[in-house]
Amino acid sequence: MLLVSIIIRKITLLLCKNLNDNRDVLIIWVPILQGIGIIIYFSLTNEPQDDVLVYIAFLLLVGLVFICLRKYSILFISVFFILLGFVSVQIKAHYFVGSVLRHQVYVRDVIATVKEISIQQSNKRLVVCDIKGSKYGIKCIRLGVRTKLDDNITIGDMVQFSAIIYPPSVAVSPFSYDFSRIAYFKNISAVGFAVSNICLFKKSRSRRVTEYIELIRLNIYKVLLRSLTEDSANILSALLIGKKEGIKSDIMDTIRNTGIAHLFAISGLHLSFIAGLFFSLSRSLLVLFTKFAESYDIKKISSVIAIVVSLIYLLIAGMPVSGQRAFIMVSCVFIGILIDRNHNNFCSIAVASFIILLFNPESLLSPSFQMSFAAVLALVASHNIFLRLVVMNNIVQYFSSIVLSSLIASLATLPYVVYHFNYFSIAGVFANLLAIPITTFFIMPLGLLYIVLGIVNLEFCVSWMLESTVNLLIYIVKYIAKIDGLVVLFHAFSSVSILIITLGFLFLCLWKGNMRFCGLILVILGFFVGISYVTPDIMFNQHNIVVKELNGKLYAINQKAHLTSFINLTWARQNGQKKMLKHYSGNNQYLSCERAGCIYNKLGRNVLIAYNADYVMQNCQDVDLIIQAKKFMYPSECLTQHINYNNTSKSYVIWITNNEIKIDGMFGNRIWNT
Repeated sequence: MLLVSIIIRKITLLLCKNLNDNRDVLIIWVPILQGIGIIIYFSLTNEPQDDVLVYIAFLLLVGLVFICLRKYSILFISVFFILLGFVSVQIKAHYFVGSVLRHQVYVRDVIATVKEISIQQSNKRLVVCDIKGSKYGIKCIRLGVRTKLDDNITIGDMVQFSAIIYPPSVAVSPFSYDFSRIAYFKNISAVGFAVSNICLFKKSRSRRVTEYIELIRLNIYKVLLRSLTEDSANILSALLIGKKEGIKSDIMDTIRNTGIAHLFAISGLHLSFIAGLFFSLSRSLLVLFTKFAESYDIKKISSVIAIVVSLIYLLIAGMPVSGQRAFIMVSCVFIGILIDRNHNNFCSIAVASFIILLFNPESLLSPSFQMSFAAVLALVASHNIFLRLVVMNNIVQYFSSIVLSSLIASLATLPYVVYHFNYFSIAGVFANLLAIPITTFFIMPLGLLYIVLGIVNLEFCVSWMLESTVNLLIYIVKYIAKIDGLVVLFHAFSSVSILIITLGFLFLCLWKGNMRFCGLILVILGFFVGISYVTPDIMFNQHNIVVKELNGKLYAINQKAHLTSFINLTWARQNGQKKMLKHYSGNNQYLSCERAGCIYNKLGRNVLIAYNADYVMQNCQDVDLIIQAKKFMYPSECLTQHINYNNTSKSYVIWITNNEIKIDGMFGNRIWNT
């Protein structure tokens, strides 16, 4: 007993010493505490009532009092920011977004205002808001358009159409992209497709600021199309203004597989280029006016110009999360110049994440947020490694820094790429070595020059050079993508594993002293938990049923199943497969089928997949679970646990163990669920 108390005392003293040594950097952990509160909110199975806000507001006030009194300050600061994270996302979810359509409906002669126009490969896509003539109380609709779209329609105009609309789709598995939640926080109440021509109802005489910005984006895209091929225009649209809907799916897959997708997300590369360019230009121009330069601090004036231009560019680029992060960090650098203070990279990361999580708390769950902050945090934390390893020759230094930064960023984002996309690209380091210089020195400067010249219809002067560099980039990417073995597939990681990895990563990057290397142990532990995670044995909905066989691969039961459908490809990818495999006979270890249905037997437990009532009655007493795979009158005499066909409009996943059959349905009682 004495030994235990001594060990506890030593651990306590060690923790107190480490906390004391890290007091000056504890402020950096504030957004992490925010994030804990946000994660708690999204982890709830039921939507918290508005009464909870009152209690949390009271606790926030109590915490604020204790912080002001400086009693137990670390404890109450921690609780305060955790509660702040929770309450910020609940307030946004309940008071700043619209309602969700509950079921599929046909709407006729609806009048709405156009907010976005996207040109895709086979159709156009509109986002329309301010819906009139609808009784469903919806705010915005994302509409696919294969019918005729009036050429005179532009952003801010009122249009009239008929359409079939339905609720945004929920996740097809526990590991999938939940579009219903994403759409809810983007104020998209419904999605659908037009069944009539989209007619101009009323031309807009005045527009909101957001509509003007979207109109500028659309006009830039039209300028790109004017003198460039469609493929090059779409690539440049993604690189310069963040509109990547028009890129062909095969090209986009190649870009992802070669690890250069970050170039197509408006981020530090783009914002630092724009800010640095205009800071240098304005400073060089102002210094020409000798009297002005002697009277005023042109460095500070140039800093203000750089911040303003960066903000304008961020708005035109659509304000993605990675762009917001980069803008805030770039602004912190220039604000440091304005107030004559040294810039601290860790503090600017903390400020950026705090602001983003305060106003867009839902972004914490997005791959963009996680990967953007992971990459920049790793690069800042490894700054000393760059100083030691990079040689002083300028050209060698530049390419060495690309290799090192690509390697570090790739390792930092690896767990999040695996968690969200179930693969990792080894090709990233090699592809970035060529793609980053081409993009930085040729594509972006020529692209900006092209747009400026396009204002006076002189863009053709640089169109050939610009198109050639874009084609070179795509050629390099496609060539690298052909090399076998550069893309490693993973099965889905659990949320627990990614939380452990993130905690370890943060500890490794932010903590001072040797104790920080305990974070490395957590990262390794998290990867072990992720790799040892067991994916579901059965996944199904009304249109698809797939089962895992002895070889660990998923197979579609229905021989007519569309193996390349979105759901089947998603399920296959999350099981570490390139594609769903066809149902096979003769070698089945777990599955036995006949015309009336199938029986899946694993670890002594039987799951019946039934196509008619007779088959249910024949096997009712011999199985542990029944899945009604077709519409028929389910026999009430069978009392075995079953999943009714009417409930399979959303997906289910099933794990079979020695002790139980675990069922998880992709539906919930949250405010964005239908």
